[in-house]
Amino acid sequence: MLSSDDALLIPRTEDGRVLFAIPWFGRLLVGTTEKEVTVHEELEVTREEVDYLLRHLNRYLVRPVTPDQIVSCTAGARPLVSSGTSKDTRKLARDHRIELDARSGLISIMGGKWTTHRAMAQDTVNAVEEFLGGPATPSQTMHHLLLGF
Repeated sequence: MLSSDDALLIPRTEDGRVLFAIPWFGRLLVGTTEKEVTVHEELEVTREEVDYLLRHLNRYLVRPVTPDQIVSCTAGARPLVSSGTSKDTRKLARDHRIELDARSGLISIMGGKWTTHRAMAQDTVNAVEEFLGGPATPSQTMHHLLLGF
């Protein structure tokens, strides 16, 4: 566990990933946001990934975290928007993009990051309002506190 209520960000690990550790209700959320997967792979947290995270995290902790202290794990994937021919996920932009299919009315939001979810939501609502032909209303999202803050 971290010895403070402050989060920890390790901006560059041995393979260039970013690692974070965030105290949360007496627990510690640890993760990385950079591991390329294909659409055919099962999303799971492997033993190798746990070892990787703990190896990097424990370099900065007075009391190392051990695998038996892990309460739960989660894995997920997000599609990144390619801006060219690069296949390297580290080189892809983390910006989001909203596309509108005028024929079907489908509004798609692609890319983005969990840390920009409010801006993504605001831009999506603005796109919906624009598509419906109504006036854009000022977003109230920044006035609502998130759980835990």
